[in-house]
Amino acid sequence: MKQIKISPVVYEMLQELSKKRRMKPDFFAEMLIQEEYARIRR
Repeated sequence: MKQIKISPVVYEMLQELSKKRRMKPDFFAEMLIQEEYARIRR
């Protein structure tokens, strides 16, 4: 798995959003990227 660097503040935001959806932060980020990619590819 490749890693990307994000700021601590952005990571906190990711954690907060993923908790609301009851997902792990890495899966939540993956889902967001996939949705955005699919939206652009239309």
